[in-house]
Amino acid sequence: MLGVAVLAGSLLMLTLRATGRRIVAVVVGVISILAVIFLPWQRPDSDEVFTELRKTSLASSYQLHATGGSIGYVVSWLAVLAGTVLVVRYANRWPQRAARFERTPTRQGMPLGPDGEPDAAEIWKAIDAGQDPTQSQEQDPGPRA
Repeated sequence: MLGVAVLAGSLLMLTLRATGRRIVAVVVGVISILAVIFLPWQRPDSDEVFTELRKTSLASSYQLHATGGSIGYVVSWLAVLAGTVLVVRYANRWPQRAARFERTPTRQGMPLGPDGEPDAAEIWKAIDAGQDPTQSQEQDPGPRA
């Protein structure tokens, strides 16, 4: 379940801006710290294991010991923690995917109103007259035939 949370956080970081990335990275970092501290040691004690073994097999001797899986688990969560530190540090350098949908209005050559914004009525009048209101008057070739 925690792996799904890390994967969802990673995908979310790809779509957010720098501040959102940092916030999600901190949350994923807290999850990884808690996972490194608590989850590798969440294993059954010897009495529970012996009780289950007596129910299913005839094995009389059994020992619990750390395996490579536990070490790999801790290393993977430490890698997630290192990744979140990198995201928090360098989140402002990532390209912003949402910025490609933003449009910057071109006001050069457009008739402006008293508030400094393009005057919609004048723009429509220019369009009705067959002129391109986005071109400046020097570039305007005149009405089209």
